[in-house]
Amino acid sequence: MLGQVGRVAWYRFRATFAHRFGAYGSIALLMALTGGVALGSLAAARRTQASFSVFLKSTNPSDMSITQLFGSNLTTELERLPGVERVETVSNSLTGFSLGKEGAPLIAEASLRGTVVPIGSVNGEYFDQDRVTVTEGRLADPRRIDECVATAQAESQLGWHLGEVLPMGFYTNIQSSLADFGTPKVKPRLRVQMKLVGTVVFNNEVVLDDVDRYPTYVLFTPKLTALFDSGQQYFSYGLKLRDGAAGVSAVEREVIAALPKGTTYSFHVTSVVEGQVDRTVKPEAVAPGVFGAIALLAALLIALQVIARQIQTKSEELAVLRALGASRSAVIGDCLSGVLCAVVVGSLLAVGIAVALSPLAPIGPAVYPSPGVAVDYLVLGAGFLDRTYG
Repeated sequence: MLGQVGRVAWYRFRATFAHRFGAYGSIALLMALTGGVALGSLAAARRTQASFSVFLKSTNPSDMSITQLFGSNLTTELERLPGVERVETVSNSLTGFSLGKEGAPLIAEASLRGTVVPIGSVNGEYFDQDRVTVTEGRLADPRRIDECVATAQAESQLGWHLGEVLPMGFYTNIQSSLADFGTPKVKPRLRVQMKLVGTVVFNNEVVLDDVDRYPTYVLFTPKLTALFDSGQQYFSYGLKLRDGAAGVSAVEREVIAALPKGTTYSFHVTSVVEGQVDRTVKPEAVAPGVFGAIALLAALLIALQVIARQIQTKSEELAVLRALGASRSAVIGDCLSGVLCAVVVGSLLAVGIAVALSPLAPIGPAVYPSPGVAVDYLVLGAGFLDRTYG
């Protein structure tokens, strides 16, 4: 029985395809355009909502960080704590300035205000853990002392540009406290022709307002920082925990017990920052999601109307088929065979359009680690099935 119905439907489809092509094409085109925009919007909403989490994961983030206001390097002591797996450290006390012709440091106004701060990775922080994201150029080679990277804000404040080579001098903390510091009388401990090789974004500064955007940073390599890693400094520590975010509370207690008495410190929990950013991004994800849902619903209603109208135009032909003795199944097969083919073709084209639109997402401030074409199998698969069988 099914074989007979299929043969009749196939014969009728071939026999009537030429004069019904316009109707089938309009159904396919309508579903492709409206469905593609709708599915693309829904996929963009999901990609936007997940954008910061995806970005953060790509940077190999610490589970928590500790900022220490002046003290000795406590990396080893922190790594010995039971709940800590790995500690990477950055010195916020690196003193480096571009040099004038007479050898005096050219201390920019941004440096005096503290809006731009030179920092140095001690053992890989910002290079392999909490890795900065390069938006232009490349990451500095951690084995070199003559390469650095900076944020776009730091470059603007200092008047630097990507690829520029600057004569720079680096001073010890003792030198920077001398009365003659800032004049040619105080010779830098290290002179180097420093090249700015990259513009970067730190994983904790993606969503900031103008008040919190500063200080911003120029980042120097572990090779250079090692030459100045001694004495009392202002350190920040990135901690990877054995239990991940679940171990934060226990490790905070361990850290407080282990720090030398009188140490000034503050904690920063990555999961808290991630939650704050996700809430900030959510309105930008909701907008395309709502638009996509409305567009999808409208597309389905319009498509159903077009399909119903197409079936109504066949009423005379169907009456002839019934008069010739065609079964109810054969009549239904004749009605739906061409329409279903048009729906399937339109659904496939809608998926293709949605994929083509994917480079426009995510929307918002997050620096997505893998921009470009993306396939959201959940949205596109569900959308294809819904539009084909809905």
